[in-house]
Amino acid sequence: MQDGFRLEGPAAPGPGRAFADRAAPWDKLLETIQALIVENPPQATDERLLEAVAPLGIGVKGGLDAGRFGPAQAAEIEQGLAAARTLLREKGWTGPVANGWSYPRANLGLYGQDYLYRARVALGGLGALPREEALYIRALDAKGGSIFPAGTRWRLRLPGALPLDGFWSLTLYRATPDGQFFFIENPIDRYAIGDRTPGLQRGQGGALDILISPDDPGTAQRANWLPAPAAEPYGLFFRAYLPRPDLLDGAYTLPRLEKA
Repeated sequence: MQDGFRLEGPAAPGPGRAFADRAAPWDKLLETIQALIVENPPQATDERLLEAVAPLGIGVKGGLDAGRFGPAQAAEIEQGLAAARTLLREKGWTGPVANGWSYPRANLGLYGQDYLYRARVALGGLGALPREEALYIRALDAKGGSIFPAGTRWRLRLPGALPLDGFWSLTLYRATPDGQFFFIENPIDRYAIGDRTPGLQRGQGGALDILISPDDPGTAQRANWLPAPAAEPYGLFFRAYLPRPDLLDGAYTLPRLEKA
């Protein structure tokens, strides 16, 4: 069915400007923010935020002139941006925790004016669906941290069918110092394991052991192996699509990761 879709559009020129990345100088970053606000005007509910940034000259009609700021003002702006980057990486912004898994807040994907939460999700995962469509659950270590050291080995034992109407997956990402997550190459080109993974070996009652390790467990268990990096820290994310009420309200929780 997917191969049968075709997307067409009118001929148009490509982007006429280069956008700044998060490490760009403050003036280039603000110029990009200004351009994007003009191109994608905020909703009326964001008026208070626009009033707060008005002294910078940023607005829906444009008006930013980075050249009008003196050295002292430029230094203040740069300090503010540095503080914001630090704030985005701080802990304590996740939702409830159970069995060593951090569950998302109720307003995930429907942020309203919770700009900080939206920015943190954008930094770590680009975007997110509302909880009723997809539940993103993040694995934690014994100290409550979400980054696992290189070379560590774990096992996740799922007892059987999960309370959801879609599908599920467990994905491993390389963790970067600035709070982002990316796939990492591995010997079998596997970046996630889920209920659609072919060849999964299940035990009694449909129980499933997922092995998370840098070591190949051998032919008998390779289908259940999620390769982990031997030399880089990583994060583990469980996704449950179309979760049922038991998953959404916490009546059902994922089993705790076990050291392997």
